[in-house]
Amino acid sequence: MIYFGTDEVKRGWERYFDLCNSLEVRNEASEDADPSIATLNTWRTKSPKGFAFVIHADREIPKLLEAGYENNSTDLPPAFTEAWERTLLRAKALSAKAVIIETPPEFRPSENSRILIQKLGKTVGGQKLPVIWERHGLWGTEESIEISRSSGLVPCFDPFIADSDEIKPKKGNEVCFRITERAASRRQFDEYDFEKLVRWCSSYNRSFVLFNGRHKHLHAKVMSLITREL
Repeated sequence: MIYFGTDEVKRGWERYFDLCNSLEVRNEASEDADPSIATLNTWRTKSPKGFAFVIHADREIPKLLEAGYENNSTDLPPAFTEAWERTLLRAKALSAKAVIIETPPEFRPSENSRILIQKLGKTVGGQKLPVIWERHGLWGTEESIEISRSSGLVPCFDPFIADSDEIKPKKGNEVCFRITERAASRRQFDEYDFEKLVRWCSSYNRSFVLFNGRHKHLHAKVMSLITREL
Protein backbone atom coordinates (compact mmCIF):
# COMPACT_ATOMS: atom_id res chain seq x y z
CA MET A 1 0.00 0.00 0.00
CA ILE A 2 1.29 3.45 -0.92
CA TYR A 3 0.04 6.45 1.05
CA PHE A 4 1.03 9.80 -0.44
CA GLY A 5 0.16 13.41 0.23
CA THR A 6 1.32 16.84 1.30
CA ASP A 7 1.13 18.85 4.52
CA GLU A 8 -1.39 21.39 3.21
CA VAL A 9 -4.99 21.22 2.02
CA LYS A 10 -5.52 23.57 -0.89
CA ARG A 11 -8.85 24.29 -2.60
CA GLY A 12 -10.89 22.32 -0.11
CA TRP A 13 -11.04 18.82 1.34
CA GLU A 14 -12.95 17.20 -1.52
CA ARG A 15 -10.35 18.23 -4.06
CA TYR A 16 -7.58 17.06 -1.74
CA PHE A 17 -9.23 13.67 -1.15
CA ASP A 18 -9.55 13.24 -4.91
CA LEU A 19 -5.83 13.90 -5.35
CA CYS A 20 -4.15 12.29 -2.32
CA ASN A 21 -4.81 9.45 0.09
CA SER A 22 -2.76 10.87 2.96
CA LEU A 23 -2.16 14.13 4.84
CA GLU A 24 0.82 15.05 7.00
CA VAL A 25 -0.40 16.93 10.10
CA ARG A 26 2.38 19.13 11.42
CA ASN A 27 2.48 21.03 14.70
CA GLU A 28 1.68 24.71 14.28
CA ALA A 29 3.99 27.52 15.38
CA SER A 30 2.41 27.54 18.85
CA GLU A 31 0.38 25.07 20.88
CA ASP A 32 -2.60 27.44 20.90
CA ALA A 33 -2.68 27.32 17.08
CA ASP A 34 -2.80 23.52 16.90
CA PRO A 35 -6.16 22.06 15.78
CA SER A 36 -8.24 20.90 18.73
CA ILE A 37 -9.19 17.29 19.41
CA ALA A 38 -12.70 18.16 18.19
CA THR A 39 -11.30 19.53 14.93
CA LEU A 40 -9.15 16.43 14.43
CA ASN A 41 -12.23 14.27 14.99
CA THR A 42 -14.07 16.28 12.33
CA TRP A 43 -11.22 15.78 9.85
CA ARG A 44 -11.36 12.03 10.50
CA THR A 45 -15.09 11.78 9.97
CA LYS A 46 -14.87 13.78 6.72
CA SER A 47 -12.09 11.63 5.29
CA PRO A 48 -12.86 8.67 3.00
CA LYS A 49 -12.33 5.09 4.10
CA GLY A 50 -8.67 4.12 3.99
CA PHE A 51 -7.38 7.69 4.10
CA ALA A 52 -4.14 8.02 6.09
CA PHE A 53 -3.37 10.83 8.48
CA VAL A 54 0.29 10.99 9.50
CA ILE A 55 0.64 13.18 12.58
CA HIS A 56 3.72 14.72 14.15
CA ALA A 57 4.46 13.85 17.76
CA ASP A 58 3.96 16.33 20.55
CA ARG A 59 6.38 19.25 20.13
CA GLU A 60 8.02 18.48 23.50
CA ILE A 61 9.39 15.11 22.38
CA PRO A 62 12.11 16.44 20.00
CA LYS A 63 13.05 18.99 22.67
CA LEU A 64 13.42 16.25 25.28
CA LEU A 65 15.61 14.18 22.96
CA GLU A 66 17.77 17.20 22.17
CA ALA A 67 18.13 18.00 25.88
CA GLY A 68 19.15 14.41 26.56
CA TYR A 69 21.82 14.63 23.88
CA GLU A 70 23.14 17.94 25.24
CA ASN A 71 23.21 16.58 28.82
CA ASN A 72 24.91 13.37 27.70
CA SER A 73 21.98 11.37 29.05
CA THR A 74 20.97 7.92 27.82
CA ASP A 75 17.55 7.78 29.51
CA LEU A 76 14.21 9.13 28.34
CA PRO A 77 13.03 11.65 30.98
CA PRO A 78 9.76 11.19 32.92
CA ALA A 79 8.23 14.06 30.93
CA PHE A 80 8.43 11.87 27.83
CA THR A 81 5.57 9.67 29.05
CA GLU A 82 3.18 12.63 29.33
CA ALA A 83 4.24 14.01 25.95
CA TRP A 84 3.69 10.62 24.34
CA GLU A 85 0.24 10.31 25.94
CA ARG A 86 -0.68 13.69 24.43
CA THR A 87 0.57 12.41 21.07
CA LEU A 88 -1.58 9.28 21.30
CA LEU A 89 -4.69 11.32 22.14
CA ARG A 90 -4.28 13.36 18.97
CA ALA A 91 -3.38 10.31 16.91
CA LYS A 92 -6.49 8.51 18.16
CA ALA A 93 -8.71 11.48 17.26
CA LEU A 94 -7.48 11.19 13.67
CA SER A 95 -7.20 7.39 13.59
CA ALA A 96 -3.70 8.19 12.38
CA LYS A 97 -1.84 5.57 10.39
CA ALA A 98 1.56 6.73 11.70
CA VAL A 99 3.33 9.22 13.97
CA ILE A 100 6.43 11.19 13.02
CA ILE A 101 9.13 12.08 15.54
CA GLU A 102 11.32 14.67 13.83
CA THR A 103 14.63 15.42 15.54
CA PRO A 104 16.37 18.76 14.88
CA PRO A 105 19.90 19.25 13.50
CA GLU A 106 21.08 19.93 17.05
CA PHE A 107 20.35 16.28 17.91
CA ARG A 108 23.63 15.03 16.49
CA PRO A 109 24.95 11.48 16.08
CA SER A 110 26.85 10.39 19.19
CA GLU A 111 27.00 7.41 21.50
CA ASN A 112 24.30 8.75 23.81
CA SER A 113 22.01 10.01 21.02
CA ARG A 114 22.13 6.57 19.39
CA ILE A 115 21.18 4.97 22.71
CA LEU A 116 18.34 7.48 23.12
CA ILE A 117 16.93 6.53 19.71
CA GLN A 118 17.22 2.85 20.56
CA LYS A 119 15.36 3.40 23.84
CA LEU A 120 12.80 5.52 22.02
CA GLY A 121 12.18 2.63 19.66
CA LYS A 122 11.89 0.11 22.46
CA THR A 123 9.38 2.38 24.22
CA VAL A 124 7.09 3.38 21.32
CA GLY A 125 8.24 1.41 18.26
CA GLY A 126 7.26 -1.98 16.90
CA GLN A 127 3.61 -1.58 17.90
CA LYS A 128 0.33 -1.29 16.01
CA LEU A 129 0.87 2.44 15.38
CA PRO A 130 4.06 2.89 13.32
CA VAL A 131 6.45 5.55 14.61
CA ILE A 132 8.57 7.26 11.97
CA TRP A 133 11.93 8.74 12.90
CA GLU A 134 12.94 11.66 10.69
CA ARG A 135 16.42 12.94 11.43
CA HIS A 136 18.07 16.18 10.33
CA GLY A 137 21.66 17.32 10.38
CA LEU A 138 24.74 15.12 10.36
CA TRP A 139 23.08 11.70 10.45
CA GLY A 140 23.94 9.61 7.41
CA THR A 141 21.10 8.01 5.49
CA GLU A 142 22.39 4.46 5.78
CA GLU A 143 23.11 4.77 9.49
CA SER A 144 19.70 6.29 10.27
CA ILE A 145 17.97 3.50 8.34
CA GLU A 146 19.87 0.82 10.25
CA ILE A 147 19.25 2.42 13.65
CA SER A 148 15.55 2.81 12.86
CA ARG A 149 15.19 -0.80 11.74
CA SER A 150 17.04 -2.21 14.75
CA SER A 151 15.00 -0.04 17.15
CA GLY A 152 11.54 -0.83 15.80
CA LEU A 153 11.12 2.61 14.23
CA VAL A 154 10.26 3.43 10.61
CA PRO A 155 13.07 5.24 8.75
CA CYS A 156 12.35 8.46 6.86
CA PHE A 157 14.65 9.57 4.06
CA ASP A 158 14.83 10.92 0.53
CA PRO A 159 14.94 7.84 -1.73
CA PHE A 160 16.47 9.77 -4.64
CA ILE A 161 19.42 10.84 -2.48
CA ALA A 162 19.70 7.27 -1.18
CA ASP A 163 19.72 5.96 -4.76
CA SER A 164 22.46 8.40 -5.75
CA ASP A 165 24.48 7.06 -2.80
CA GLU A 166 23.81 3.50 -4.04
CA ILE A 167 21.65 2.67 -1.03
CA LYS A 168 19.05 0.27 -2.38
CA PRO A 169 15.58 -0.41 -0.90
CA LYS A 170 15.40 -3.43 1.36
CA LYS A 171 12.27 -5.47 1.76
CA GLY A 172 10.47 -4.52 4.92
CA ASN A 173 7.16 -3.72 6.54
CA GLU A 174 7.12 0.09 6.39
CA VAL A 175 9.11 3.03 5.11
CA CYS A 176 8.65 6.79 4.88
CA PHE A 177 9.96 8.68 1.84
CA ARG A 178 10.34 12.46 2.13
CA ILE A 179 10.21 14.10 -1.30
CA THR A 180 11.10 17.77 -1.64
CA GLU A 181 12.74 18.82 -4.90
CA ARG A 182 15.74 18.05 -6.99
CA ALA A 183 19.07 19.76 -6.51
CA ALA A 184 20.67 21.69 -9.39
CA SER A 185 18.67 23.30 -12.16
CA ARG A 186 15.81 20.85 -12.80
CA ARG A 187 13.81 21.18 -9.62
CA GLN A 188 10.76 19.14 -10.46
CA PHE A 189 10.50 15.36 -10.61
CA ASP A 190 8.79 13.84 -13.64
CA GLU A 191 6.73 10.72 -14.41
CA TYR A 192 9.83 8.60 -14.97
CA ASP A 193 11.12 9.56 -11.50
CA PHE A 194 7.85 8.62 -9.88
CA GLU A 195 7.67 5.32 -11.73
CA LYS A 196 10.98 4.51 -10.03
CA LEU A 197 9.56 5.75 -6.75
CA VAL A 198 6.60 3.39 -7.04
CA ARG A 199 8.99 0.49 -7.72
CA TRP A 200 10.95 1.38 -4.59
CA CYS A 201 7.71 1.50 -2.61
CA SER A 202 6.85 -2.02 -3.81
CA SER A 203 9.67 -3.39 -1.63
CA TYR A 204 7.60 -2.55 1.45
CA ASN A 205 4.17 -3.55 2.74
CA ARG A 206 3.29 0.07 3.44
CA SER A 207 4.99 3.22 2.16
CA PHE A 208 4.32 6.76 3.32
CA VAL A 209 5.35 9.29 0.65
CA LEU A 210 5.36 12.86 1.96
CA PHE A 211 5.67 15.75 -0.50
CA ASN A 212 7.07 19.11 0.56
CA GLY A 213 8.62 22.14 -1.09
CA ARG A 214 7.45 24.52 -3.79
CA HIS A 215 6.32 21.77 -6.15
CA LYS A 216 4.58 19.52 -3.62
CA HIS A 217 1.11 19.82 -5.13
CA LEU A 218 2.39 19.23 -8.66
CA HIS A 219 4.37 16.22 -7.45
CA ALA A 220 1.28 14.87 -5.68
CA LYS A 221 -0.70 15.25 -8.91
CA VAL A 222 1.92 13.32 -10.91
CA MET A 223 2.03 10.62 -8.22
CA SER A 224 -1.76 10.34 -8.34
CA LEU A 225 -1.66 9.80 -12.12
CA ILE A 226 1.11 7.20 -11.88
CA THR A 227 -0.55 5.16 -9.11
CA ARG A 228 -3.91 5.19 -10.90
CA GLU A 229 -2.33 3.97 -14.10
CA LEU A 230 -0.65 1.13 -12.23
